Amino acid sequence: AGADAGLPEVPYCRQTCGSPADCVTQGSPLTDVDNYACTGGECVYLGCLSDAECQSAFQSADWVCRAFVAGAPSCTRRCTAVADCVVASTLLDADNYACTQGGCHWLGCKSTQECVDAYQSSDWVCAPSTVEGIDANCVRTCFEPTDCVQAGASPAYDADNYACLGGQCVYSGCNSAAECGADAVCR
Repeated sequence: AGADAGLPEVPYCRQTCGSPADCVTQGSPLTDVDNYACTGGECVYLGCLSDAECQSAFQSADWVCRAFVAGAPSCTRRCTAVADCVVASTLLDADNYACTQGGCHWLGCKSTQECVDAYQSSDWVCAPSTVEGIDANCVRTCFEPTDCVQAGASPAYDADNYACLGGQCVYSGCNSAAECGADAVCR
């Protein structure tokens, strides 16, 4: 989203670094040193780098690396037809996917009922997405920002980080580095 969608950039907590090695999360080929850049002292995730990396991470040849939406490429299921993408959920069935470049591309929700079914709550609606490549997303409804907070949320995701606009939760970003914790900044 951000500048690509004509919206102001939302500040997020970003891990600080002196080199890409400072950004590494152990345990997955998707989060080792070649998946990060250290730009301006901040970790930048580059995404998956190859089909082989996704297949190694998920221990299956059914995964590929594709860039369908704005941001870093990610692992997705391999497909030759939309039927290869579907999961037993109205939010993840055939009308929610395209099979593009041999990978499953999730297009978003098609109706509020899909969101209600997926989250098992009437507190969700299908609303136009601000993410390039996704038509619509499930969004939590609200009367006030406290309605947007998930149980156990970190300080960067509590009530002062949300707005309730038009009855829908909108994340407004972190407010300070103090919300982000050690070795992180709010930008």
